[in-house]
Amino acid sequence: MRDLLKALVETPCVPQFQDRMLELIRSRVDFAEVETDGLGNIKLTSKGEGEKSVVLLAHINEIGFAVEYIDDRGFLRFGTGSKVDERTLLGQRLLVHTKKGDVRGVIGAKPPHLLEREEMKKPVKIADMFIDIGAGSREGAEEIGVHIGDQITIEGRLKELPDGRLVGKALDDRAGCAAVLETLRLLSGDGVKAVGLLLAQESSLPRDFDPDLAVAVEATLAGPYPAEKVGIERHELPVELGKGPVLTLQEEGATLSQRVREMLVKASGDAGVELQVEASSRAGVERVNPMKRGVPSAILSLPVKYLRTPCEMVSGRDLEQMVRLLHRLVKNAQG
Repeated sequence: MRDLLKALVETPCVPQFQDRMLELIRSRVDFAEVETDGLGNIKLTSKGEGEKSVVLLAHINEIGFAVEYIDDRGFLRFGTGSKVDERTLLGQRLLVHTKKGDVRGVIGAKPPHLLEREEMKKPVKIADMFIDIGAGSREGAEEIGVHIGDQITIEGRLKELPDGRLVGKALDDRAGCAAVLETLRLLSGDGVKAVGLLLAQESSLPRDFDPDLAVAVEATLAGPYPAEKVGIERHELPVELGKGPVLTLQEEGATLSQRVREMLVKASGDAGVELQVEASSRAGVERVNPMKRGVPSAILSLPVKYLRTPCEMVSGRDLEQMVRLLHRLVKNAQG
């Protein structure tokens, strides 16, 4: 699964540019039927039998940017369509996706050596940054293929740290996608039917979405952090890496039903999986939330540190436990 996750993380995918991700998944998946719809969602149906309609959801989009202006020296001004920790962007390598292919660049700003004392105290905003693609002029940038509106993603690699921790961009929610795909592979081997739905955006649920059971595999903000350094108390961030998947009880006014909670608790016990519980996620509300659609559903999350940065972190153990939990949950649901 690590190899799959690496491929998912390192494949760019922003709304309206899902072709590479679809191609990757088609090349990797021989255990499920693969389809796509007009919204760019990717639907996978495992090879097996089952009377219930069980859907596992994750999203394939990532933090992305767009070219907003090209100046006379060929530097790009850019904006973002999603929330990002702007403090982490300086010096990051990017890919500008053009009709001629990818163009590499790096994010720059006024050198700290030239900043006034008061400027040094303020974090640099995206409005004060630019992207250097080495063009030399506006005409040079356009000859390379860069134009206003071109999509931009962070160029990142998945790396492993001690204790099985994994670091890379877009682990929210490529780790969730990897968990869904691996679960479908196991179910197919068992002859059990389930559907995986990899959403182009968190809000792109199909209109006819009405399964018997749905589980969104998401990311939630996790610790630990050095409390004495950053001033975070344990109760402010109770979820931790390495302690298992996280069940969210309430989000955006929708509450987990007692019946679905009992199903998840039973499945975690059957699978021997630790299950963390959070009243609500600290990650914000821009998450896949099938509970809002009034169907029996839940949000299960992987704990993630450094959310909305180019270096998100997950635990390989949590990822493996997520797959075990989902596998058992679907098998229980299908009887």
